[in-house]
Amino acid sequence: MAKHRSDGGLGFKIFHTFNLAMLGKQGWHIITKPQSLVARVFKARYFLTKSFFEAPLGSNPSFLWCNIWETRGLIRAGAYWRIGNGRLVSVWGQLWLRKLPESLVSTIPPPNYAGIVVSNLIINHRWNESLIAQMFNKRDRSCILNIPLSPLSCSDAWCWKFESKGYYSIKSAYRLLVDGFQHREGCEIWKRFWKAKVPPKVLNFCWRALVNAVPCLLSLQSKRVPVDLSCPLCHAALENVLHIMIQCPFAAAAG
Repeated sequence: MAKHRSDGGLGFKIFHTFNLAMLGKQGWHIITKPQSLVARVFKARYFLTKSFFEAPLGSNPSFLWCNIWETRGLIRAGAYWRIGNGRLVSVWGQLWLRKLPESLVSTIPPPNYAGIVVSNLIINHRWNESLIAQMFNKRDRSCILNIPLSPLSCSDAWCWKFESKGYYSIKSAYRLLVDGFQHREGCEIWKRFWKAKVPPKVLNFCWRALVNAVPCLLSLQSKRVPVDLSCPLCHAALENVLHIMIQCPFAAAAG
């Protein structure tokens, strides 16, 4: 039932996964609103000298923190720094390359540039291409130079890469957890099935028949119920979904 409708399911939410996506909003608030009371309390208690992504679970953690702590991997997969003036973002170890899955620089830090921030790569609101070519490998260089810079000296800000406006959404987080935003082909038969112009209750019953969810004697046996499998009407074959719907003479006569 939790499968996507294009895969033959009903599209019901997976409760644990959906709950994690909702909790992710609290983790998102911690990194995007560090001056809020909740963020300051959690930081003082659990990750005073570390970032949210590096935070340990801690000793005797609260129930709320245990749940928010579980969302770090989810938020890390979708969060990145939108570069403004580059003063808040360290070049190494922080998420700021939007187009990449991990958003991290892969180049090994040169000895003389280990502690620099992104603003050191910018001159007059433009990327310092000669310095970038000297410091980074081809993959990182291409990603950095494709990041647009604003002519205004605005501050760096966290963004969610799976929404056009950059804000975290439960819907996109749930989709990320379920299928990783991979392109869903689905089955053409199921796509056409769900578009059928019939009453919902008829469509639901047909779906149950197609996925063998209609009660029958064969289903009871699969659940280890000792029953006689012969059809109680015609006694000519085993009672399964196909027999009940089509093959039984009584079903054919009723149709």
